[in-house]
Amino acid sequence: MEKISNYPLFNNLRNEYTKFIYKQYNIIEEKDRVVLEYIYNLDEKIEFKNVITIWKKEFKYILDFNDELIKSIVFNIGIAEAISYYKTTCSKIFEIKCGYLDDYQKKWWEKLIYNGLGELRYLNSFEQVPIDEFITIISENTKEIEIDKSKYENIQFNGNLIPVGGGKDSIVTIELLKDYDNNPFEFYHKRKASYDTCKVAGFKNKDIFEVDRKLDDKLFELNKQGYINGHIPISSVMSFVSYLSALLIGKKYIVLSNESSSNEGNIEGTNINHQYSKSYEYEKDFNEYVEKYFINKVKYFSLLRPISEYQITKQLTKYEKYLNIFRSCNAGIKENMWCTNCPKCVFVYILLLPFLGVEKNREVFGKDILDDENIEIHFRKLIGLEYEKPFECVGTKEEIIFALKEYINKNEKLPILVEKYKEYIQNYIIDIDYNTLYNAENFIPDEYLEILKKEIY
Repeated sequence: MEKISNYPLFNNLRNEYTKFIYKQYNIIEEKDRVVLEYIYNLDEKIEFKNVITIWKKEFKYILDFNDELIKSIVFNIGIAEAISYYKTTCSKIFEIKCGYLDDYQKKWWEKLIYNGLGELRYLNSFEQVPIDEFITIISENTKEIEIDKSKYENIQFNGNLIPVGGGKDSIVTIELLKDYDNNPFEFYHKRKASYDTCKVAGFKNKDIFEVDRKLDDKLFELNKQGYINGHIPISSVMSFVSYLSALLIGKKYIVLSNESSSNEGNIEGTNINHQYSKSYEYEKDFNEYVEKYFINKVKYFSLLRPISEYQITKQLTKYEKYLNIFRSCNAGIKENMWCTNCPKCVFVYILLLPFLGVEKNREVFGKDILDDENIEIHFRKLIGLEYEKPFECVGTKEEIIFALKEYINKNEKLPILVEKYKEYIQNYIIDIDYNTLYNAENFIPDEYLEILKKEIY
């Protein structure tokens, strides 16, 4: 999506729809599933119903949906899910009619919504609106749910819940922790690559904790009509849903696969970050929120936080059995393919290049991507020659250039685009050795940190 001048539209919609309302949530328990329904509306004019389905399978539930803690988390999931609908008008007032938030919570959610919609604000040209003018959350004045945290003290939690998206990162996490009690967590996308990853890793379908997500069709209708549209902090929804899931089946750790470069924004000098809800800042905020309002029995952290995309890719190439089944391309997600024309495909191709070379890369992607001058703009953005870093989950320009340098230094014949920008790449000074990068800002338990260090360094 290119940047467009939607500031007048932003003001018009906020005048027409002064309030976004989170009206109610329902928990419907059936034999094989639990359905979470969320009802929202735009100023009592347009109503939406969002549905989350949790499949029971053969898992043993240690908490049930009558539990006050579980109800509280279900309510909070509804705020995270609401962002998909709120963004259509970005109404000044976000009103919650089905639950209570204290002042800390209101500010916490306002920060997430504002920063999580940073890319949307930028690409629609109203990024200059400050947070206190952008959104104000109001809620019921009385607190309905009181949680007695002491009742959970003697419940034992063990093992890992590992979100699997079908890309390279979660493969590395699964392999690093293969000797532990793990359950993959599949959320929303139903990617073939996700299931293929689980199968290759040795998991059976009964081992996978599955959650489906159904957005209201009216949302897509509004998108077609020209209401505000853009990226939402989807990983924040996943964080609350995975936390609920881990509590239900007694998992001690939710092990993410977010790397150090997800902390970097897309526009220098701003808070605009496509990966905001994958960042260390959000991870820290989420852990503080969980400890304050829920219980601290389940820990949420990224095993790959200390390392770079370059190191992750290097590790991935040690697991050859995954190379032909993993997919990181969002454009080709439905067809389970690499589209070979988007920034994400170009990025992954570049990182694999020094380890696999052109011929093996051709087997993985189906073509020599860097010989295609139609993707030159993506290449230029990735190596820092354009104002914007691509709005995708990609690494820093330094680690991308580092990977290209590594390839150039070992090969005389270069892909067309690498040859074209060879002088710029070779003259770019990088002070970091991405083979040994270590980011100390992380929440990894010591035992798991030792595994990471042993394998990577």
